[in-house]
Amino acid sequence: MFLQQLWQCKLNWDDVLPNSIANEWREFVTTLQCIEEVKINRFIMADNVRIVLQGFADASEAAYGAVVYLQCFFHNVAAKVSIFASKSRVAPIRVISIPRLELCACVLLAQLVKKIRSTLRLNISDIVLHTNSTIALA
Repeated sequence: MFLQQLWQCKLNWDDVLPNSIANEWREFVTTLQCIEEVKINRFIMADNVRIVLQGFADASEAAYGAVVYLQCFFHNVAAKVSIFASKSRVAPIRVISIPRLELCACVLLAQLVKKIRSTLRLNISDIVLHTNSTIALA
């Protein structure tokens, strides 16, 4: 979205950024320091596990995206849920309706799940996809 703002300003390569955009960039760079604190545990798969893919799609005026979680049930007692993959897209500059963007999010989710199924060498029991858009479901 930041690059879209730059593109809309029609700046040349050596032009000075407007103050509002320069301040937004500085703020973004300072927030990147928080990433150093993020820790993601490695997930190790066990045998005899029932695997369910849970996918979610959503959109806004600015962007749309999809995320897939791997839900593992161990001997029908405990479950572990891990984020597995995600994709996002910036909405085009030309105005597109929210229902259309919601549909784009659903397509993105379907493509992501298809890619996961073709590359993941696990026996997937179920695939459950979620959206809050009744128009996209129609």
